[in-house]
Amino acid sequence: MHVGSDPQNGVVLRVQRFDGGSGTVVVSSGIPLPPGYLLPSDVGTVRVVVNGVEQALYVEALGRVRPDGSVRSVLVQFAYAVPASGTVAGTLLVKQGARPGPDRAKVTPSGNPQAVVLPSDPAYLVSTRLGGALQPLSQAGLGAAWQAQSADFATYANRQWPSPGAAWGSRGIALYEHPLNYYQQWLRTGEVIWWQRATAMALNYRDGWAIPNRNQAVQWLSNTEGMAVHYFVTGDPVTQRAVGDLAEFMEHTTEPGYTEPSLWLGGVMGDGRGKARTLMAAIDAWEVGAATGTYYLGLTGRTGLTQNITDILGSQQANGGFGGTQYSNGQKSYMAGMQVTALIRYYDEVSADPRIPPAVKRNLDYTWTTAWVPASQAFKYVNLYVSSNDPDTPEPGLNGLLLPGYAWYGNYFGDATSQSRADQILAGLRTAAPNWNSWYEQFDQAYYRVFNAMAWRHGVN
Repeated sequence: MHVGSDPQNGVVLRVQRFDGGSGTVVVSSGIPLPPGYLLPSDVGTVRVVVNGVEQALYVEALGRVRPDGSVRSVLVQFAYAVPASGTVAGTLLVKQGARPGPDRAKVTPSGNPQAVVLPSDPAYLVSTRLGGALQPLSQAGLGAAWQAQSADFATYANRQWPSPGAAWGSRGIALYEHPLNYYQQWLRTGEVIWWQRATAMALNYRDGWAIPNRNQAVQWLSNTEGMAVHYFVTGDPVTQRAVGDLAEFMEHTTEPGYTEPSLWLGGVMGDGRGKARTLMAAIDAWEVGAATGTYYLGLTGRTGLTQNITDILGSQQANGGFGGTQYSNGQKSYMAGMQVTALIRYYDEVSADPRIPPAVKRNLDYTWTTAWVPASQAFKYVNLYVSSNDPDTPEPGLNGLLLPGYAWYGNYFGDATSQSRADQILAGLRTAAPNWNSWYEQFDQAYYRVFNAMAWRHGVN
């Protein structure tokens, strides 16, 4: 059977049990969908066939519809005697007539379900855009350095998983979306082990850090992107609310120790990482359809997000920098890179705001001119010396946090200079690879949105 985004042919699914038990169990998971695949009015046509037998379902569209009006993911639930080991083949069908009724009653989704039904083909999974622009693993290596970067994820992740494993998410350090990195690996491979690990870490982060700190969130520790994916693959309302709570608090408060005013995205101190995290959280809250909470002020629609973009672009310096007064009006390179990545995500997923590409290009050129050190194949930590804590020394281990901007601009706008710079940045990042096995934070930095950069560099829009 053809596997793809053609509703008439269906999508191959795999039903799998995680709890090691036997007998009938509620199978419950979110199934991501490609853009344009299903409209809300067609949810009643969603059907699932398992081992040749159509199942009585509960089906619900998850999150807010895309800008094109299509559904991002559907929660599917049914009862089935899934074996303790192995998988059962299934098929997702849509637009082939109304689903036979009556529907099952909904069971509140668990963040770590006993059994799931998931697509298994990476060509289909990457077409859903759940993790942004991606390629199947088999298509990702169009150059030696890019191929090595792709392959090394599994090598180092498997070495690191035994410790700390799922506890990664509550370590209290500057993590760079570890669950998202693993979910992207699942999307690229179709291998459910990456889904399991990402889900375990997302739950550990949610329950061990995000929820306890949602009313005192430090922006640079607030990683909502992996939690948003977790919501779309489980339908767990606790995760949906946690994303919204973090976003609403971050949007309207300052980071401890900083003097920016409320609504600080347009502030002049230059904390690009905090601004990037806050914008990412706002996008995630909008996409998952987070409900209004205690602090939530207008992120449920595009108006609030558009104001975020206006504030951030208004803080860009005339020279193109996203720096500020705390860095003597220079910029911390990786923070600017993260801010560019957040702007790109808004452009790709929310609205193609025409102000964003030229602002991105000005910052890419400024960063390259003032911070790139060819001999080290790395960017300076800060593009001018500020202090011993904020030096102007090259840091190749942080290259990955700047890579997406150059790859995206080079791809979308056919800019050969940006494409060449992306290759040089990746080559420098590869020199830091020996550290990835022992330094968990550096592993996160080496892969945060780098799979998106890989796809952009090789022509995926």
